Amino acid sequence: MKLSVVLLVFNEELSIENDIVSISKNILDNYDDSELVIVEDYSSDNTYELCKKYESKKVRILRGKNRLGYRESLKTAIINSKYENIFFTESGTKYNFNEFLNFSTGYKEGIVFSGYRSPRHDNLSRRLLTIGMNFLARGFFNFKFNDIDSGYKLVSKELYKKYYIDNWFFDDFGSAEMIIRMNEDKIKILEKKISYNQRPDESKQFSFLKIIRKSSKLVLNLIKLKRHLKNL
Repeated sequence: MKLSVVLLVFNEELSIENDIVSISKNILDNYDDSELVIVEDYSSDNTYELCKKYESKKVRILRGKNRLGYRESLKTAIINSKYENIFFTESGTKYNFNEFLNFSTGYKEGIVFSGYRSPRHDNLSRRLLTIGMNFLARGFFNFKFNDIDSGYKLVSKELYKKYYIDNWFFDDFGSAEMIIRMNEDKIKILEKKISYNQRPDESKQFSFLKIIRKSSKLVLNLIKLKRHLKNL
């Protein structure tokens, strides 16, 4: 398999070196035609300098002139990736990349492999948001998904380019929106269990008020997305 690993990074000086080393050892070393594309999103700490230490033929660092945000960072990575298959993942040493070979077994272009974070060891507020996201998506779009917004996906570049479009409804759950759009078009999506760890600096707990605000915004965006897809 020819593979581009995409890693979006912002203020990850505590973990970025571990992620790069682990991805290189467990993924890049197992595929001759592979690369790691890091989009360093204008961090305010030493993340960029640490990334540059590992730049090579197989590790490329992309950085804009200002902050891009999640959506534009991912778009930049997809456009600039070399190979026809993209493994998108998140920084923060949240994933065990020695699980990738097992995770990718059976993959072929045209099918989406999506990680299902179980067991999950991050904080309660984030787990509650994920549960709410999955519950609402099932209600609005009538399909069962255990972890729709997982940041651990193996997708062909062709599908990414088709479904990661500019007129996006979700700000916080872009990965979920992509899966919803693919599912509506009957793209085959397989979930595979992966382990998920707490970040070294511990993810920030969301307040109850923030959870309510995010949930309310999510419901509105799901309504808009459902209307939009119905009218296509």
